[in-house]
Amino acid sequence: MRYRVKNYSAAIGVSTVFFNIPVSKDVYDSLTTDNTTQHLNAASLRKVIESVRLIADETRGGFVIMSTGQKNVIEWANKATSGSSYTVSINIQKSVLVEIADGDEDDLAAIAAMSGNDMFTIEMDWGESPSDLGGGGGIEIATQTEFAAFKSHLQDEIDNILTPIDDESESASE
Repeated sequence: MRYRVKNYSAAIGVSTVFFNIPVSKDVYDSLTTDNTTQHLNAASLRKVIESVRLIADETRGGFVIMSTGQKNVIEWANKATSGSSYTVSINIQKSVLVEIADGDEDDLAAIAAMSGNDMFTIEMDWGESPSDLGGGGGIEIATQTEFAAFKSHLQDEIDNILTPIDDESESASE
């Protein structure tokens, strides 16, 4: 399920753009690292890349750093925990953003001016299902059998509403 990340942090260096994005414990536990670099392994990095829907710098006029159709800007990612907080950190090289800008002066100016104090829109989709979001009864998923019974009952009710009134029985009651 796609959602907007509220409590992120951003750091903009001379050559990199770095985001810390909070994640659930389930997402954190599903990601594994390469023991030599401590970066996420290839499969986990792919999961992070595929989960990003949008990263845009709103301060720079909505400059899009990464979108659903632009997936290969993340160089590496890590996971970290602090107490009961879990995060995924992603690193993007500015040189890749410059390359993607393809000479567009507005985009190049936005990249050069970007700072960690800018307001970013970050949207993620980790693949949560509606049942994951129920929170103790807020959402219930019907089984196929339950749905079939409901659908049959609903069709009977529709048929009753659409059944034409018999003119003879109507005139007899007058």
